[in-house]
Amino acid sequence: DRVRLQAGVKRGELRDGGNDVADTDGDGRLDTLVRPTVEDPPRTVDVEHLFAQVEWEHQLRDDDLIKVLGYVQQLTHDDDYPTLLPPTHPDNPAGTDLFVDFSRTREERRYAIELQHLLQPNRDLRLAWGAEIRRDEVDSRAFLGPGNPVENTLFRFFANAEWQLTPELLMNAGAMLEEHELYDDAISPRLALNYSPSTNHTFRIAASRSVRTPSVYEARSDEFYPLDLDFSGGGGPGIDGETDAIYQVSKSAFTPDNETVDALELGWLFEIMEDRRLRGDVRIFYERYRKMLNDYPYLFTGRDDLAACTVSGGVCANINTGSSRVDYPKPTTFGAANQIDLDFYGIEASLEARPSARSRVIASYTLNKLHDLEARRPELLDYPFNDFGTNPLRFYPTLLAQVTDEWRHSYPSHILSLLAIHRPDDHLTFSAAVYHLSNTQFLEVGDRLPAYTRLDLRAAYRFRLDQRWQAELYGVIQNAGSAYSDFQGITEFETRAFAGIKVYR
Repeated sequence: DRVRLQAGVKRGELRDGGNDVADTDGDGRLDTLVRPTVEDPPRTVDVEHLFAQVEWEHQLRDDDLIKVLGYVQQLTHDDDYPTLLPPTHPDNPAGTDLFVDFSRTREERRYAIELQHLLQPNRDLRLAWGAEIRRDEVDSRAFLGPGNPVENTLFRFFANAEWQLTPELLMNAGAMLEEHELYDDAISPRLALNYSPSTNHTFRIAASRSVRTPSVYEARSDEFYPLDLDFSGGGGPGIDGETDAIYQVSKSAFTPDNETVDALELGWLFEIMEDRRLRGDVRIFYERYRKMLNDYPYLFTGRDDLAACTVSGGVCANINTGSSRVDYPKPTTFGAANQIDLDFYGIEASLEARPSARSRVIASYTLNKLHDLEARRPELLDYPFNDFGTNPLRFYPTLLAQVTDEWRHSYPSHILSLLAIHRPDDHLTFSAAVYHLSNTQFLEVGDRLPAYTRLDLRAAYRFRLDQRWQAELYGVIQNAGSAYSDFQGITEFETRAFAGIKVYR
């Protein structure tokens, strides 16, 4: 028997919020900081994270093991920042003093217990099976509205078998079944066969389905800010602590379905040449993505669509007029819907060569292609749209055209890496690594960025301090070429150099 106990607590202050960015030179990249936004001002957030975990392992026989794991965790973000906006403020659409009860406070709790049983009934068969029950609770008036707290209970059962059918043929078969309180049930099966005609070659074929359930926010979002308007100049009640209107940010009109990926792959793993100095792995894959989530504009049609709102001389309505980049009918907010279907295929290959006992070269390349992209519910995205935020030269007649164009470019067609390592003696090591990524459109708040190539260099000198301790002095240059951007145009990675020392036994 073996028992492991872990527990921890972390408390502190998190710097959050910041500034808006703008594209002032028209190159399609967000590169200039502007004033802090009212929705997300610079502020300090009190954070607390607690967890405790216990794991028990019980060895029944040499090849028969039971594991029981239980844990609890809690995360709290205390993030309230009420704000008074004068009518001259550009973020105030009311034309009068506006008190905004901004809040992003949330508390998340999780309780879980899991059982696993690992056994080997005979020499050719190994089994693993188990079950888990998990309880999630999220409490946040800011993000979940009157429907909070949101709770979800998960029951999960899983099993996997590794069966040596013949000396050359190995089969892996398994599945996981999940039952959720909030979402549809899901099953994730996988079957793989590995055929090894010799010790130097293995061929494999595998088929699987993966399932992603929506997040609590995607399924139950009701994010809004209560507004208290000052009508005292016109004989109204003034700012009195009552909610006169709301600023609705997001709203889940329905619970989205699970996202799924069906995958098929063929692979070849090989070692050739004398002393196995050349090794490689080639994989061809085909993947079908279904019901991928994407934001869509949610139009408020009546009072029942709004979050809880008490009226005291004001108008109980959503005064969020929507993004200035979008010409939606007003008022509007956003929700998540199963929108995108697509097929994806490609090839991955890696090769490792050892020219000498002191040198090694590792290369890898990936080619990706996308086809048959469709919108499941195009009517939800059929609104005029002008993308002035990321590129003033890019025009889309509708939001549907913008979304489908971003998804079609949301992956790198080519990924290349090359690593070379040489040790001229027992003390010195030199290495160089080259990475290349083709142009990519990062979804959501990311930008469409051009391809880049990055070169990293490293040199190290290792020596012994005494009979037990060793040390290594090293120097590193990261991105020895031109600066490049990742995810957003403003996040540039320039050349970086540093040195250090490691002491170890």
